[in-house]
Amino acid sequence: VSIEMRFRDGKYLTPPLLGYDVDEYNQLVINQDEAKVVRLIFFMYLYGYTCSQIAAELTKLNYKTKKGNTNWSPGSVLGILQNERHCGDVLARKTWTPDFHDHRSRKNRQDRNQYFSENHHEAIVSRDDYLAVQRLINNAKYGYKGFLPELHVVKNGVLKGFVTIHPKWAG
Repeated sequence: VSIEMRFRDGKYLTPPLLGYDVDEYNQLVINQDEAKVVRLIFFMYLYGYTCSQIAAELTKLNYKTKKGNTNWSPGSVLGILQNERHCGDVLARKTWTPDFHDHRSRKNRQDRNQYFSENHHEAIVSRDDYLAVQRLINNAKYGYKGFLPELHVVKNGVLKGFVTIHPKWAG
C-alpha cells in the first residue's frame, strides 16, 4: 500500500543504474563517466554489434559495471539497452513480490498497476536512438538484424508482382 501511494505521487524507487547516481532528493543525476559507457553501448548496437560482441569489447577495455565488475555479459548489455530510464522515462513496478516471506520477485504481467512517467529526468541517449534500438531488438528476436525487412517480389504464379514481407517483422 505504501509503495502504491509513492508511485501515484510520482516518487519512484531508484535502484542502482549504470549512467546515473541518486542525489540527496532521490532524483537520478547523470554520472558523466558511466554515461559514456552507456552511450558507447547504444552506439555499438546501432552500428550493428551484437550484445555478445559489445560485452566482449567492454570486458577487453576494462570498463566497469555499476557494481564495479569488469566482466560484462550479453544479458547485462541487453538490460542496459532495454532500460527506458536511459532516455529519461520511468516505468515503475516492472516486477512485484507476491510473498514477502521468500522475497522472490515476478515479472508484472498486469498483476499490479504500473506507472509510467515520460521525461522524468535528464536522458543519456535520445528517445530516437532508444526507440531505434528497441526496434532492432524486436526484429532480432525473429532472426532479422536490420531496420527494414527483406523485400522479395513474387516472380510467378497467382501472386506475381506482389511483395512478400515476413509477418513477424516488428516494423
